[in-house]
Amino acid sequence: MKVLLINAFDKLPGESFRDQRYTVLFKKFKEKANVEWWSANFHHWSHSKRSRNELEISGVSLINVPSYKNNISIIRFLSHFIFSLKVFLRLLHLRSRPNVILAIAPVEGLFFIAIYCRIFKVKFIVDVLDLWPDLFIEAFPLKVRWFGKILLMPMHWMANYAYRHADHITSVSKTYTRIAVERSGIKDKPSSYYYLGSPVSECVLVTKSSTILKCLFAGQFEYNYDVETILQAAKVCHDSNKKIEFFLAGSGSKASFMKEYIDRHGLSNVHLVGWLGTDELNHLASECHVGLNSYKGHATQSIPTKYFDYLSMGLVVFNSLDGEMSELIADDVSGLNYISESKESLLTLLDDANRKHDEYSKWGEKNRKLFLRKYSFDAIYESMVDQVLNVDIAI
Repeated sequence: MKVLLINAFDKLPGESFRDQRYTVLFKKFKEKANVEWWSANFHHWSHSKRSRNELEISGVSLINVPSYKNNISIIRFLSHFIFSLKVFLRLLHLRSRPNVILAIAPVEGLFFIAIYCRIFKVKFIVDVLDLWPDLFIEAFPLKVRWFGKILLMPMHWMANYAYRHADHITSVSKTYTRIAVERSGIKDKPSSYYYLGSPVSECVLVTKSSTILKCLFAGQFEYNYDVETILQAAKVCHDSNKKIEFFLAGSGSKASFMKEYIDRHGLSNVHLVGWLGTDELNHLASECHVGLNSYKGHATQSIPTKYFDYLSMGLVVFNSLDGEMSELIADDVSGLNYISESKESLLTLLDDANRKHDEYSKWGEKNRKLFLRKYSFDAIYESMVDQVLNVDIAI
């Protein structure tokens, strides 16, 4: 069977970044099928151009696109459209067509791929990693969000067209799959979901502090992430001399504000450590008790990678996402939920945890075992690969 993966965003084999969903899928498909991956020569996460090296030889093809510096910009939309158009033209010139195409957004690409697959009778699976264009609409100020919805209506139409004409819809959560199926307009649309999962971390088991509660936030400092509430709670802890420390690992547009806030209030209990490599992050996490899964109330994320990362690191998760994420935490007994953008709600959990250091250390060990059993890459992606390879049966 010939499988074509179309994903411009995930880490490619050999790149110095942690493996992601399609890095793992590509490796596993190579063991069982003839697979090719079409990606872009621009790396979304580092905002830098990719080097071809031997990627073309290894089954990865890079498509030239314009670079962009801002994730919410006209240049980014242009870059995605050019990628999508080039993918469509390349598909039309294929001499040997794939049996199945597995693709993610941008929605322009999904739209063109759906047209191609309808014409040439190729099986098409849409994989929803994020809700497009919903995540862009949320970037508009609240007062003009209605304008964003109107402006991006063509993208909604293209996404819904792809959902409607896909042979199968999969995603990273039950919520995303349900929304995509609803938008397809076909109630019995074949569908599935596979959580993002995480690689098995190399956290060294150390004895955590029994006197100081240590909390970790690892991720992007962007508009969907509620770092403000973390800082506000940290200020209360600092001013009342509570032995609770916060380690904020990452980068993003809010970084300068965060540094200014920390300096202005003299928050010696907050450590802005920047973007850490895998080994550095694992070392830091091994000393922490709690992982902060902190998002704004308007965030469109469903089940983020951060959850699985924290479990793999042996942390107890404090979560502010509603819906499926809060339900999963309750089902897994892997942490506690608090009210998004409420420092009082977060402080309630922190105060309780600060009285139970050893209990939280043992809870984190249980979470690590839970991760290995249910949410490691191997546990998740073997099943996803098998479904794609049996697409004729599955759909």
